[in-house]
Parts: sequence; structure tokens; C-alpha cells
Amino acid sequence: MEFGLVLLAVIWAIYALFVGVTNFVIQGDVDPLLLFWLTAANYVYVAGWGAVMVWLWRRIRAGTITYDQFFQTAMRICTLGMVMLTGCFWVFAPALSERQRFIVVVALMAFVMAAVVGTLRVPTRLHRGVLGDMLPFFFPIGVGAWFVVHPDGLGWAMAGVIFIFGGLGWLLRAQATSNMRGDFFILIENERLRAEKARFLAAASHDLDQPLSSAQLFFEQLSAAKDDVARSQAGRRLERAFNSLKGMTEQVTRYLQLEAGAVVARRESVAIAPLLLHQIMLNESRGAEAGVELRTLPFGGKVMGDALLIERVLNNYVVNAIRHAKARRILLGAKRHKGRVRLYVIDDGVGVPEEERANLFDDFVQGSHHGEERGGFGLGLASVRRMAVLMHGHAGIDPHWERGCAFFLELEAG
Repeated sequence: MEFGLVLLAVIWAIYALFVGVTNFVIQGDVDPLLLFWLTAANYVYVAGWGAVMVWLWRRIRAGTITYDQFFQTAMRICTLGMVMLTGCFWVFAPALSERQRFIVVVALMAFVMAAVVGTLRVPTRLHRGVLGDMLPFFFPIGVGAWFVVHPDGLGWAMAGVIFIFGGLGWLLRAQATSNMRGDFFILIENERLRAEKARFLAAASHDLDQPLSSAQLFFEQLSAAKDDVARSQAGRRLERAFNSLKGMTEQVTRYLQLEAGAVVARRESVAIAPLLLHQIMLNESRGAEAGVELRTLPFGGKVMGDALLIERVLNNYVVNAIRHAKARRILLGAKRHKGRVRLYVIDDGVGVPEEERANLFDDFVQGSHHGEERGGFGLGLASVRRMAVLMHGHAGIDPHWERGCAFFLELEAG
């Protein structure tokens, strides 16, 4: 921000110098009274510009206005100055010699380059609007237009030089702006990743502490148990705590492997029916403990993908539904969709709020409906999304499903 303010001050100084040089060059060749009033008007403008800039800068330091508001006001003032300079040139130019016009044009080029650089570095937003983009070129367009209208002597040549110079300035500005916007996007993305990682570390320290504390408590209960029943109960609880901890560490490990590009997906034709039946066998006992019935619909098709990654995706969907959906039934099936195949895990639980669906597969995001159990770091569905991409597929939630939720993995038909 300080650099932008300095550049605006430089533009202001060059404007004042330009008015002084012009006055010195053309004096004696134009009406002295007209020269006096136009020069006075420009210097009044210069003084007013400087006073307003100082006032606005103090308001920025006091925190009463933002830097963007300062910049917009500066653009309006600069635009007024460009219009005044252009008008003065059109008034004085007929009375000037070619040498004097050449000196004015050279000074104009220096002023335009200062305006190009100054208005380039000042804005903090991605888009400044037409006013900010066109500002440095108001004056050269107006001066070049005069030489086109009065093509005597070197008029056409001067117009060509001015327009070429303005075009080069425009290209330079466009390239620099493009680079700045790219840097801005990278900065925003880095800030987002930093915030997400900070949130992840905070969640990890909290969520990992829960199974560890539970394991410590159940171990103490196991050590103090005086009969086989109490010992057996404490042992099962201790096992459950360690399984929860194991699941969390596996989730983080898989996510980091996917993030690092260490997972390579095989591309082969995979039968769907055995995958669905295997998920029923893996999670049937877990579902029975939670009072959830698991079913599958027969499907004889195939998909192109990696059988192990497909298993992981489906297992993530099923485990999430058992843990968090508060469902009574979970249905696994598949159907053809626009020349591809979608593998579904559908539950009749509480569903996912519509406002959460767009970001549910992002890193470190957890839904608000977790049932009685809230484990993990919000990496499961993020890993699902990455595995789907590795198989040239797509993972998501069917928006047309109204009762419960329907998660799907879409792959190319095999």
C-alpha cells in the first residue's frame, strides 16, 4: 500500500512538472491572458489534488476509509486532470511550432508511463473497472486525435508515434496486470490452505486426544476389573478405542498419499456385483450393532477403474452412513447414467443440508449431521474425490434424492 501511495505522489509531481514545462515552452506564442488562466486552473487543480491525497491518506491511517476507497477517489481526480490536460493541448496546440509540440509530446510520454505504473500497482482488488484500466491512455488518445485532425507537417508521424507508444504501454500494462492477478490467486490459495491446515491441526489434536484418553481409561478399568465380565467389557471398549485411533491414522495416511501423488490407479474392467456384495459382508456386523440393515441390488455391468480404490470409496460411503446418517436401511446399487455407470450408496437417514453439499468433498470439511459419533478430520470424502479423479471419474451427492442421502461414484462403463 505504501508503494502505491508513493507512486501516486510521483504522478502528482510529474503532472505539476509537466504543466510547468508546457508553460515555459509555449509562453510568448499564445495569448498571455489565456495562458495565465489555463495555467492557474491547472495549478489550482494540482494543489487541490495534493491536499485531497494528504487528507485521504490521513483517513487511511486513522482507519476511517479503506485503501480501495482511496484508490477510487484518486482515479476520479486523475481522470479530471487528464481531461484538463487534453483540453489545454487542444487550445494551445494551434499556436505552437512543431518543435514545441514535440517537446510537449516527449513530456507527455514520461507522464503516461508514470501513470501506467502508478495505477498498475495501486489497486488491491482483481478488477478496477474501465476507469482504472483506461486512465493512463486518456491523454495520449486526446493528443493523438489532435494530430489526426491536423495532419500538417509531421502530424501523421506524431500521431503514429503517440498511438504506438500508447499501444506498447497498454500491452505492458496488460501483461503486468495478468502476472499480478496470477500472484493474487496464488496468495489467496496459499491463505486458504494455511487456514485449512491450521484448522486440521486443531481438529487433529482434539480428535486424536479422544480415543487416546478413552483407551487410557479403559486400560485402567481392565487392570482394576475383578471378574471376567467386567474384564471382557473393558477389553471390548479398549479395542474399540484403538480401532477408532487406527481408523483416524489410516485416514490421514491415505489422504497424504493421495495429496503427494503416491497412489497410482490401475485401469481395468471391474465387475460391480462382487464389489457391492463384498461391502455388505465387510459392514454387516457393524451395521447390525448400529441397527442398520444393509441391502444390495443386483447389477451385471462393469466399470473401468481400480478395484481397490473403488472398494475404498464404497467403504467410506457405507461407514459414514452407518456412523452419521441415523439411518435404518442402507442400499448399495448401480445404474447407467449418460453412457457411464454410477455406483450408489443410499441411506434413509437425516440427509445432508443443501447448503453443505457443494463443499462436502473439500479438504477438512465435515457435515453438521454426525449422529452420536464425530470422528475423523474431514479427510474421508476429500480422499474419495481424489480417488475418483485418479480413475477419471466423479464423486458426489445426487441432488434429486429427497429422503436421506445418495452418494455416488461415477466411472466409465467397462
